[in-house]
Amino acid sequence: MRADLPRRAAIVGAHVVTALCDGLAPTLAALLEGRSAVAPVSGFDASGTPDAVAAQLVLPTEAVADGGPTRVETPHGALLDRCARAAHAEGRGTEIAREAMGAYLALGMVDSPPDALDAAIAASAGDDGAFELDRFFDGAFRSIHPLWPLAMLNNVVAGQMAADLDVRGDNLVVTSEADAGVRAFAEALGALSLGAVRTALVAGVADHVSAAALLRAAERGTPSEVLGEGGGALLLEGESSALARGVAILGFVAGAASAFGPSEIGPGPSAQAIERAARGALADADVAVERVGLLFVEGTGVEEAEARRALFGARWAEVAVVAPAIALGHLRAGAPAVHAALAAGLLRLGAAPSTAHGRPRKLRAGSVALILASGSGGGAAALVVEGPA
Repeated sequence: MRADLPRRAAIVGAHVVTALCDGLAPTLAALLEGRSAVAPVSGFDASGTPDAVAAQLVLPTEAVADGGPTRVETPHGALLDRCARAAHAEGRGTEIAREAMGAYLALGMVDSPPDALDAAIAASAGDDGAFELDRFFDGAFRSIHPLWPLAMLNNVVAGQMAADLDVRGDNLVVTSEADAGVRAFAEALGALSLGAVRTALVAGVADHVSAAALLRAAERGTPSEVLGEGGGALLLEGESSALARGVAILGFVAGAASAFGPSEIGPGPSAQAIERAARGALADADVAVERVGLLFVEGTGVEEAEARRALFGARWAEVAVVAPAIALGHLRAGAPAVHAALAAGLLRLGAAPSTAHGRPRKLRAGSVALILASGSGGGAAALVVEGPA
């Protein structure tokens, strides 16, 4: 790492799209008002998962996909394109040479549209109506659109976004849980610190809520997990570079770290792994745990609560705890990007929403935010966000 480059990265652009609102400011206002987008699942047959609830996007299609030369249209592509364009424009990304801008993306799983294979399946039916594999390979498969396989590849979605914004620098795509979202930030911070890029677009998009997504949750051992749709993007830049360009600094991403250690109680990381990730992120940011005044949690399992007690000890009650999933659902790969944008906004406002739908809580002056993220296999990760100077 070059000594003349900053440890932390300035946030110069940020945009989120959630089931509550399109935009960072309205989403913050909705959270502070105690609103929630969690409702019974709609739009597909969820009878196999009784009483399923989720936070699904209800924005008009044109509000999510606002044009652009998207060639393989998917919910992931539309959300990524919208968030990235808005963050890019807010941070005046057009002033940066394309080769000097990197893209670090965390994208949820992409499911096949339910009707994409209908024609091929119908053409594969035998005289008794049953599916016959021989008929499928004899020619029925030709009914599948040739772009169908590409629509399920995250790299294609990422490539289209990069082409839309003419981003030509260092890049990375990871998937598909929240710890992957923190990895995208860690790679961006590393690239900025090494001078490999001048600006870094970091974005995350959640899984689209579908029957397949509900099945994956059950297979992970988290069938009661409330899924959410949405995503976010942040444009990061070295502080001196941002000041030289005269762009507004919304906050800072100051540190990131990961750890691994499966829980013996259920899916997800152990309390010790969560604590190691949190302390690692604080060390990476050169921030003492006593400065943490805002904590973003996922709100699942006793291991996270145990890690919180180990981190803060007797002063845990002094920390404002926010569980965005209560209102937005679990955004998985998209959570760190959305939570980082929300954290920077709350630090600027000096307030945090109540997890019990009470009055907003005032934050201590000089507080930093610690964001916890995990994967069902045992991965733990954490991110440190600071407010603007």
